[in-house]
Amino acid sequence: MFNTYVTIKLDPVQTVEILEDEEAIAVALNAVSKVYVGYVADDGYWDDDGNDDDEEDYRPYKIQLLRSGLPSSSPDEHIDKHMCMPVLPNTDHPTRQSLEPSKPLPDTWKNCYLASFEAAILRIPISRANDDLAVTMPFDAGFAHGCAVGLVPMVDFPLRVSGEANSHADAIPSHSVSSPTRTSIVSVPVERKSKPVPPPIAILSYDITSVPTLADPQDLLAEIKFIKNLYKEARTRALARTARAIAEAKKLDDATFALPRFAQRLKPTLTQ
Repeated sequence: MFNTYVTIKLDPVQTVEILEDEEAIAVALNAVSKVYVGYVADDGYWDDDGNDDDEEDYRPYKIQLLRSGLPSSSPDEHIDKHMCMPVLPNTDHPTRQSLEPSKPLPDTWKNCYLASFEAAILRIPISRANDDLAVTMPFDAGFAHGCAVGLVPMVDFPLRVSGEANSHADAIPSHSVSSPTRTSIVSVPVERKSKPVPPPIAILSYDITSVPTLADPQDLLAEIKFIKNLYKEARTRALARTARAIAEAKKLDDATFALPRFAQRLKPTLTQ
């Protein structure tokens, strides 16, 4: 699995259905999920408490995302469009050599790059898969890209000016896009005091030839943000439902077993 190119498609319904929230499931059913491409770079750690190791059905991975064309620069965050590495047959870069996959990438993919700051942590269902079609990143190439990633500060920063941001609005329902951001591995800020939101569940495939053209990684990061917000809102409603259920149970318990007020006044007092 590691250093292997894969297709990536988020599963919003599977991500939120554990919360048993009808509103979230209804929204997830209507969410649009594109198919993206990247390579599995490492294990993905997302929970500071270590709870991400407790799951039996899913495993988190960090995936570096493949794009067509150079990424946009962000001078305010000291991000330059050349903070990426070309992937053969693309050789267009002023200073960096191209990464060579184990097999040629599809001919329809033009000007492929791996941006050092475009990555995501996703949970993947644990299952067996036929890797005969797998295209891998050779160890030395993966090491070179890992070094490049290590030189880039992994921070959130503004994505594009308003005119450019509209190109990503069709990635998810329009009402769900509030302020698009280009993001590093951690795509949605989580307050320190709140329970971490688990990464979305995604379905991976080794058959990268099934993807005719590369989708913009920024659309995937927008999808991730949308799903995480949906999960967070559903969890908030679940906590509220639990609190109401506890209050109702206590009220019923008091009504069933507590003595009436007049009976409490008539209770005998023990004397020495």
